[in-house]
Amino acid sequence: MWKFLIKLSLVAANAALAASSESQLDKVSLYFAAKEYSLALQALTPLMKELMSDTSSGGSRLPSPEAIRDSIKTDPAGVSALIGQLRNELQRNERAEALKTGYALGLSLAALKNSLPVTTQLRSDQLQATAPAGTRLAIVQSSALLISTYKAGNLLEAQRLAEDVLRHAPAHPQTSRFVHNAHTVLGLIAWQRNDRELAVQHLRQSITELKPETSVKLGQPSFALAEALLAGGLRQPVLDFVDGAIGFPGWETAKEKLKTYRSGLVAGSRSSFAPDHFLLF
Repeated sequence: MWKFLIKLSLVAANAALAASSESQLDKVSLYFAAKEYSLALQALTPLMKELMSDTSSGGSRLPSPEAIRDSIKTDPAGVSALIGQLRNELQRNERAEALKTGYALGLSLAALKNSLPVTTQLRSDQLQATAPAGTRLAIVQSSALLISTYKAGNLLEAQRLAEDVLRHAPAHPQTSRFVHNAHTVLGLIAWQRNDRELAVQHLRQSITELKPETSVKLGQPSFALAEALLAGGLRQPVLDFVDGAIGFPGWETAKEKLKTYRSGLVAGSRSSFAPDHFLLF
């Protein structure tokens, strides 16, 4: 009887581990689809810890470097295939193989994160995974989609998605990048509709509504809206925007570049910030 109970408890433990792994992999998949490679890596970490601690995969025994290296992919399609492979291995309870695939997936995500441009296009059909409304995953999804829909010229849908981000983001930590994107896109839409006052308001809010997040390095602010206003002769709102960006802790790495840009702006010229830059990562 006791052998049966032990076997039953092991089956239950494996089932619980499989369910937990599947849930975590769902997060990896959604972040990957949204091209949030840093967040995908973060979501993969607890799954890898589970696999490494699982005695059925040999405890902490690691796959060979050669096996991992041969599985690394450097293109989105290849990484997507790795996610599918990992999912199948988890479902079949092939823990040792899943550990190897997980390592290859992590290194592949890192390769994508470090090599692909930020301004990648997204289509709605690339985000098949869904998340409950109001969750952080839903905010990630909406933020990624609003950029692609705006660039595709679908202003009404981009506006809807941006407003959705702004409605839900305050309830979650580490969402400043998405708030910044949303106000930037809303300001660009207002500018295209010749509402200069609203465009300036969104430029200001793209800085003032951000929460200090010193643990998250946002890189640099988007200058898409600022450059549009400059082209329209509105210099002071852009100066205020740059001053706010200089004082925001998330953009420490861009502070010197921002100061140089500001000096050039005051002098009548300016250094170049990529105006198409959005904070996807």
